[in-house]
Amino acid sequence: MIQICDALADTKGFCLIEKRLMETGIRLGANEYTRNKWKRYLELVQYLRENVGMLVYKLLTGVVENTFDFTPELSR
Repeated sequence: MIQICDALADTKGFCLIEKRLMETGIRLGANEYTRNKWKRYLELVQYLRENVGMLVYKLLTGVVENTFDFTPELSR
């Protein structure tokens, strides 16, 4: 769980794994291990969904806001 929480967090807080992976790839680049590492992160998110019975994102705060730079109060 610690590994996936670390993978789901950026400097603003929790976000979608796809956003985090893209930001990391752009910042650090990719090598021959990147594809398999990213695939394992996506599999881990799916594993947690199947074993917890819900998306891991529902357990973490601020995922929508941090992923999309969205503040619900301002959208009204």
